Amino acid sequence: VLGKAAKVTVINRDEGRAVELVERIRSHARVTELEALAADASACTGAVSAADLVVNATPVGMADSQTPFSVEWIRSGQIVCDMVYRSTPTALVTAAEAAGAHAVGGLGMLVAQGATAIDIWGEGMQNRAPRDVMRAAAEAAMAANAEAGGQP
Repeated sequence: VLGKAAKVTVINRDEGRAVELVERIRSHARVTELEALAADASACTGAVSAADLVVNATPVGMADSQTPFSVEWIRSGQIVCDMVYRSTPTALVTAAEAAGAHAVGGLGMLVAQGATAIDIWGEGMQNRAPRDVMRAAAEAAMAANAEAGGQP
């Protein structure tokens, strides 16, 4: 994946942790430029606005309407992936759609990870894990949890 990206920027509240992750992926980056930034507005504005793909890998937005960065930095044409999964769209997904970006919520990734784990552990099984059934079950469970007063 990194082989096709011209640049990958890792942003973290703790710049040291961003640097650590960049160093861990450096050997896989080939010709990809890597950058580590602290999560402050002056550093992040340009990085988020210039990105073709923005991925939120934080829990921000899981239980509230916060976003991990200013939604004003999102632009039309971007892909914004919020790894947070909920029964309702996160504020980041909603803002990305409003800005004309292609927004992707985290439920699909959660289901795919679980299904892939089942496929790996069930090696030799006739059928792959039923992703559509798993997604429907996850959506139903999240909706029931939200109705019971849990997270949205």
